Amino acid sequence: MNKEFDFSSIGKRMPYTVPSDFFDKLEQRVKEQVIGTELSAQTNEEHTEPAPGSMVLSQQPRSRNRSRLVWTIASGLVAASVALFFIFHTPGRQPRTGDFATVEQAYSGLSSADQHYLMTVYQNDEFISNDAM
Repeated sequence: MNKEFDFSSIGKRMPYTVPSDFFDKLEQRVKEQVIGTELSAQTNEEHTEPAPGSMVLSQQPRSRNRSRLVWTIASGLVAASVALFFIFHTPGRQPRTGDFATVEQAYSGLSSADQHYLMTVYQNDEFISNDAM
């Protein structure tokens, strides 16, 4: 089983064969699958083959494609505007006012230890305190 394999003994012959008209039939079947469904809806109209090397992208008229594009863009814009409306407008939410009485009431409701802790943090804050400068 320890034979060394000699690649030069293989040669350049292809081990696989296909019928001579295989690729022509393959091309025809692909065209039938891609274009044939649209052509079968037409009634006995002659179909001219495209030039060799050219691609048939769509059998639909340009105006239909353009209107579909316009409707797609318009529906996307409507969906985006509805989403933005619900993000930025929540019903029942009142804008906050800078009422100091509310803050004072909340502060007075704290225990003396919590009040002392908040005052210590406030006085030692580097961004608020003038001593840090």
